[in-house]
Amino acid sequence: MLSQVYFSLVIATVFALARSEEESTTSWSGKNASNVLRMLLDEKHYDKRFRPDFEGKPVKVLVTLFITSLGGLDEREMQFESTFFMRQLWYDSRLQFGKYYSKRNLTINGDIMQQIWIPDTYVNNEKSSSAPKQEFLLAVSPDGRVIYSQRMTVIAACKMDLRNYPMDKQNCSLLFESYGMTADDLYFKWDDTEGTGDLKNAVAIGDELIMSQFAIDGYSVNEITASYVTGTFSMLKLTFYIRRKKFYYVVSIYIPTILITILSWVSFWIPRNSPPARVGLGITTVLALTTLIFGIQASMPKVSYVKAIDWFLCVSFLYVFAALVEYPSSTFVKSQAKKLTRKGTNILRKVKGLKDDPEDFPLSGTRYGSTDKPKDESDLRKLSRNKNEKQTAVTNIHRLKTTWMVKVVTRLLERAEGNY
Repeated sequence: MLSQVYFSLVIATVFALARSEEESTTSWSGKNASNVLRMLLDEKHYDKRFRPDFEGKPVKVLVTLFITSLGGLDEREMQFESTFFMRQLWYDSRLQFGKYYSKRNLTINGDIMQQIWIPDTYVNNEKSSSAPKQEFLLAVSPDGRVIYSQRMTVIAACKMDLRNYPMDKQNCSLLFESYGMTADDLYFKWDDTEGTGDLKNAVAIGDELIMSQFAIDGYSVNEITASYVTGTFSMLKLTFYIRRKKFYYVVSIYIPTILITILSWVSFWIPRNSPPARVGLGITTVLALTTLIFGIQASMPKVSYVKAIDWFLCVSFLYVFAALVEYPSSTFVKSQAKKLTRKGTNILRKVKGLKDDPEDFPLSGTRYGSTDKPKDESDLRKLSRNKNEKQTAVTNIHRLKTTWMVKVVTRLLERAEGNY
């Protein structure tokens, strides 16, 4: 009888222990996930100052990007602006909690960023950047996989070649690397989410991305290394192939310049006896084109080479300036040619022993004549004497003609009287 009592007590004790263990396990799985997180981040076994697997292999960080905005391409400052979501994925064995809590991933907010280790990723060629501290996503899987996503706006440097401006194409890049960890501690890889082996799948561009003055012809991704004095660092390179839209420049630069150049040629149809109209039109077109050139150059960087638009504007300015100079230069050449012709004629007359032609006497003033008085009074006397000599010669000729006619009539009368 006593043995039966002891057996019943043992059976009851075993069932009680099994039940208590089941209840404890059930209560742990059903507890708030904060207990799991508090246990994982206990300073006794987690130190955020060290990377995962500190004495082992380097940490592999997979990166994907989603580009939401691209613009602000500034030729003068040699920079561009981009806004994107950057997602980084790595494994941290210290954050594994599958044996304690396996219902779901831990999606964490708040000040978690100050309590765990994260890669010190930055953009190598950035001029300035901003990332809202409270706008991020951090998810920890039971196997220790960490996903960190954050929105960033970056103004990055872009080395541009403007020799073909404004018909140019530019290649602007974003360079991602770790600031303090060499390739022995951390390296980056593009995350091929589709598993096709094409690294371009790691970058996606939003459908609503529209640029006012530029168009994206494509992009490329690369995994490279950069060597510095402090060591070799892993780097990811994303390059955008940007093409400038030409319509704005055709309307605002090329068409006005062409019209101004054609307008300067209108002076060729203006009569030569209207110098104010021709000169006024030429000066107006030169000033208009000069103003346009200075306005364009004010927004351009001071580069040491000649751009395509500079060649176009220089040739147009030469055409306009030549149209302005044509009238005074042709007038000057014609007046000089007349002077040389008069001098040559006078020399030939002197060689032949003839007197100078009074019509070749040079008058002061322009080619249109002048009412100014001659500077030398002897010139007037000489001209008057030549005119008197001509009048005397004509009078003598009339006298000779009259004498000859009288003699002929007299002889005819004498013959008639002799016959009678």
